[in-house]
Amino acid sequence: MSTKPRTKILANLVSNHPNSTTLIFLSYKSNLIVYLLVAIKKFKESAEEDQIVKKTTKREVKMLNVLKDKSVVKMIEAFKRKGRLYLVFEFMDRNLLEVLEEKPDGLDRDSVKFYIYQLLKAVDYFHSQNVMHRDIKPENLLICSKTCELKVCDFGFARHISLKSGLDRIHSSSN
Repeated sequence: MSTKPRTKILANLVSNHPNSTTLIFLSYKSNLIVYLLVAIKKFKESAEEDQIVKKTTKREVKMLNVLKDKSVVKMIEAFKRKGRLYLVFEFMDRNLLEVLEEKPDGLDRDSVKFYIYQLLKAVDYFHSQNVMHRDIKPENLLICSKTCELKVCDFGFARHISLKSGLDRIHSSSN
């Protein structure tokens, strides 16, 4: 995790979650300038939440560095600024809860099949990496409106699974 971002905030477009802000970033890579639409998750560090926030955030960053698959939201970078931690992610314009709320009579059968298929592929990938997400819910399933692609986010409660004596044992990944 860097203390100085490789990117510069150009504009704040939307803020639809208290911990998330959508921004356009200017990224410097060699002599190439890249404009990205990203989502930034910012963490407040109060005295009573400090240790819990740090532990959960550390676990999330560790998991995102291990899990590299199209079913996982991509973390672009993590940095600290003025005592706050920021995680920069690829932009996904909605989550499954928002999709479901737009359709009070339910989604069509093909959409349901496509979302379930993608979710099962994601869970299969996590399990192949010995990871249990532990917080799969509509808010943590991000959707691209144009492609209906589903990606899983929020790995703060995720754990590595170890197999001992034929039994699955869950242990903290924050070692």
